[in-house]
Amino acid sequence: MPLKNIILNIYVVTEGFSEKAFFSMLNRLLREHEINIRFKCEVAEGKTVRKIKKALSMAGRKAENDKNGTLYDYVAVLLDYDVFKRGECSMSDYAKYEKQLCFSEYVFEDFIVSLMPEDKRREWDKICAETNHFAVPMSSEVLERKILAVIPAYKKGTFPFSSLTWDDLSNMRTVFRENINHIEDFIRNSISLSEHKNK
Repeated sequence: MPLKNIILNIYVVTEGFSEKAFFSMLNRLLREHEINIRFKCEVAEGKTVRKIKKALSMAGRKAENDKNGTLYDYVAVLLDYDVFKRGECSMSDYAKYEKQLCFSEYVFEDFIVSLMPEDKRREWDKICAETNHFAVPMSSEVLERKILAVIPAYKKGTFPFSSLTWDDLSNMRTVFRENINHIEDFIRNSISLSEHKNK
């Protein structure tokens, strides 16, 4: 089999099932465009160090046994930055995984909105400004109410769109406010790196 046809896997640990649903949709899009990478998710069901460590162990074993090969020599850990911004979690708790960490700024719902057309992104920015979300990110309870104004079909634990297109990915334009590794860049870099490795 030619090298260019080898599908490389990217193992990721996610906080919840919304991210997993997004990556399932992204994998479908990558197949349609014949881009030879797939994201393999292990859901931690939370962001405590204990839960992340357990999910990392599971994903790591799967990556080690992967006969197709992996794009990275580590499992990426995708977290929301809201609890770090509010001071509820400390980055020092995750120092061991520093190389692997990527963040939604500030919650995965912000990332979902970044995939939407500009008018919806502006509407969400207005809501975020009114709630001071960029300084003190909204709690889950507040966010779940507010997001319905922009995404009426939103339901926690799911990806609220029936499909994902290349145009949606091209929309990813979050204004980065924090000096952190962003999920958007991780996705872009992964796709670009896979194309380079498969040449």
